[in-house]
Amino acid sequence: MNIKLFSLEKQELPESESGKKSILDCAKSFFPDCGGFTSFTSQKRMLLAVSQSLRAADVVIIAVQNNMYNATKRMLSSALGIKTAVNEEVAVALKPLLHSGKIKENIYDVNVRFPVGAEVMLTESALTCGFTLSSGAQHIIYLPVEAPRADETVLGSLYDYFGKICDGINSRAAEVRRRSIYNRFAEKVNDEKIRIAFAGTPAVGYISGYIPKDDKGYIITDDKYDCSAEDDTTLINKARELLSIKNTQYSVIFGEKAVDAEAQDEFLPVAVADESGTSTIKLFREENESDDEFFSACFNKVLLMLCSLNQLCNSDGEDCDTKADRLLRKSLIRLTCAVLGGASAISLIIALIMG
Repeated sequence: MNIKLFSLEKQELPESESGKKSILDCAKSFFPDCGGFTSFTSQKRMLLAVSQSLRAADVVIIAVQNNMYNATKRMLSSALGIKTAVNEEVAVALKPLLHSGKIKENIYDVNVRFPVGAEVMLTESALTCGFTLSSGAQHIIYLPVEAPRADETVLGSLYDYFGKICDGINSRAAEVRRRSIYNRFAEKVNDEKIRIAFAGTPAVGYISGYIPKDDKGYIITDDKYDCSAEDDTTLINKARELLSIKNTQYSVIFGEKAVDAEAQDEFLPVAVADESGTSTIKLFREENESDDEFFSACFNKVLLMLCSLNQLCNSDGEDCDTKADRLLRKSLIRLTCAVLGGASAISLIIALIMG
């Protein structure tokens, strides 16, 4: 596959450079010959370059700075001749912010609309979410360029998306992703001086392998702790016990594989405890997912969730995930084709720019 990367930035910022590195690391793990970003400061000039690339490239990535993000999204949709519609998943996530007055109605409106047929790539805040559009073997990927939102879309969605169009996530890509997630998590923990303990295999093995020799001791692992539990209550108690034994602010226990009684689907239970309570999470196995892929996906998801620690532990023994998580995981890797003919898309973009 031929892949091209474009960025739109009024000025170079450390956050943008970090975001572009995250995107490029992901792209190169699937497409080793992938070149770097071609940067633009003009929307029209960038879209012209995109239109020319669509003549030959199979994959085009467009990464845009926050202050131009939604305007460029509308411009791209118009150029492609695709109407926009409200994405219900993003709308549900942003309505509490709208109702509380944390975002204004115009900000809500532009953030919930996406091209019809697009697959949305969520950010943690649900603001400036990315999306993909596909037609046959041709793909347009639209992402925020600044960290941390670029990291959130890349680590949460882009690897899965590339895995889908490249017949699976190769071992190199899986390792790059896992290490990137750990580094992002470790940076947060060390910056905020949070002590956190982990137990349960194979996640502890992954974590132990990434902890550097000069680690400050905020991340603690215990590969001997008994994580077997017959029910959620036992798992919760074990998480609280580990919290006390290790004298940490948080504890995370990966339980043993289990089967959902109602749906007969396999899942991995996880308990996260802090001084105020414990949250239990069920991470469901995808169809045809090997053990290695399943455990790796669980490790990735939990560490990404732990990057928002204060949002995770907010209830005493409440199951905050269950099947909703399974549906979310599926929605993040779902490939939905848009009505986007290659030649017509090119002519529409050029017509918009030259008009």
